[in-house]
Amino acid sequence: MAMYITLNRRFEFCASRLLRPGGWSEDEALAWYGGDALGQYGQGRNYTAYFIFTGNVDESTGMLVNLSEIKQRVRGLIEKRFDHKNLNVDTPPFDKTPPTVELVARQLLEEVTRVFEGHPARPVACHLQETPTLAATAFANHDIEVHYTLDFSAARQTMSPNLSQEENLALFGLAAAEAGHGHHYYARITLRGGVDDVAGTVGKPSAIRRRLGELRTMLDHKHLNKDVAELSGQPMTTECLTRFLFSRLQNDFPVERVRLRENDWFFIEYAGADEFSLGISDVFSAMHRLHTDELPEDKNIELYGKCNNPRGHGHYYQVEMTLSGGLNERTGTLFPLDVVAGKFKDILALFDNKYLDQEVDPFRQIPSTGENIVIELWKRMEKEYGKKLTRVRLGETNNNRFAIRRTDDR
Repeated sequence: MAMYITLNRRFEFCASRLLRPGGWSEDEALAWYGGDALGQYGQGRNYTAYFIFTGNVDESTGMLVNLSEIKQRVRGLIEKRFDHKNLNVDTPPFDKTPPTVELVARQLLEEVTRVFEGHPARPVACHLQETPTLAATAFANHDIEVHYTLDFSAARQTMSPNLSQEENLALFGLAAAEAGHGHHYYARITLRGGVDDVAGTVGKPSAIRRRLGELRTMLDHKHLNKDVAELSGQPMTTECLTRFLFSRLQNDFPVERVRLRENDWFFIEYAGADEFSLGISDVFSAMHRLHTDELPEDKNIELYGKCNNPRGHGHYYQVEMTLSGGLNERTGTLFPLDVVAGKFKDILALFDNKYLDQEVDPFRQIPSTGENIVIELWKRMEKEYGKKLTRVRLGETNNNRFAIRRTDDR
């Protein structure tokens, strides 16, 4: 399978919008959109937009595209067209179509794509966060995804009824204790499908939120092993719980996948047909200086700016790795989490508290850009995990992220 590298740049803007397509009454809008249609004049939003670019990494500079160039081009567009605007009045085509999160994400991607027309780095997606519980992703192939959040608190005993008590304790450790333990879960429900021509949404938001509310009532403040009959008889693992959420929604909505987090550093994702993924994340702290010996000093300063500081600077890098495979139905697990996490930590330890350009190969020879760091992480992790590895993502700052993924991993 082929891989590709992406760069993700974050922007923020604020705007107001009214969801009243085609002269709908407030009651009609409320029936379709739910609470997102409240207000005679609409609602205000603080949007966060992530633009994802792909292309070839320049061997001499180590960059897919200069981040300053993205910042300049995209920030100018957003300030002119979207920031501090009433989208229905100030930002066509939303004078004629409803400014839903799906359509605003699509419009942003279309306009940024025009701004980068002919550029070797091309925008492939725009992920737009409208609220903490609602987001959408528009892709260059015109597909649209919308993402809802379901959260709940629950207790559980992590175990499989297919294993003996000794086997459960050996596999799950303290999590298999009969007294149980608890998590506050966050599920991201991703729908993918056609956008309604009039309402501008993937699915009917009020119906989706109603069903998610029913699921929350079923699971929230429950002991999952004892209080939820639908979960009895199967392993009580994050993998099986994620699949359960998917199965409860797939018959009524175009569910693409469900990602379930039980803490900040671990998630399980299920996309149907036994397509499971396990994600773990961790951090390392490192210094670096962006510099290439192929350019004179003045050109290095022009290219890298303050990142070319001769004394270096540093980041608290966030790294997320995703492994994919099939579920072991007997245990209810995808991979042995302790083994996977241990190897992951060992790899990051090679970078932690290092001056990358002085202490870590291959950065003695090539620029330690985010692109080159994530490529090196990928190489080391692929040696350890093989084709199970489907994505590595590196967060350099809150605004800049880099990722490598296999082409069949969205």
